[in-house]
Amino acid sequence: MVKLLEYVKGLPGGDYAECGVFQGDSAALIQQYLPDGVRFFLFDTYTGHPEPSHLDSRFHPKGRYSATSTNRVRERFGGDDRIVIVPGEFKDTLPAYKDCWFRFVNLDCDLYQSYVDCLKFFITRMVPQGIIRIDDYQVEHCPGCVKAVDEIVGDRLVDRNYILF
Repeated sequence: MVKLLEYVKGLPGGDYAECGVFQGDSAALIQQYLPDGVRFFLFDTYTGHPEPSHLDSRFHPKGRYSATSTNRVRERFGGDDRIVIVPGEFKDTLPAYKDCWFRFVNLDCDLYQSYVDCLKFFITRMVPQGIIRIDDYQVEHCPGCVKAVDEIVGDRLVDRNYILF
């Protein structure tokens, strides 16, 4: 992920986002590469997975990754005013950011519908040469991710791990 973050840091605009934050491990890495003056949106329910669909693995039941909270993540990032914590399900929270543009998005959603919601939202809001990194593509326990990515992204998938615009 470091090479991707170094690449997008030089792009002339766009914010950063992560969907599926849990306790903020990936977000902490991304934070190290944030340019000044950009926002980093951290989207998550902060209460664990929503209800999975029949397309998802039994390894991702409702409530998995509930050992987190907005307060826990907020404390991890201290007073960094570039960090914007957005609690709730993606389908409910993403529309409020429809006027934003993004240079880097890290998706670690695990579930089919979560990937559908995120991909549909971000795919039309990327700056030229922006990157969407997909954490779960072709991960055995995330079959819903593969289905969502193949349906929505199709031939735009540059690599099995990211999409370049």
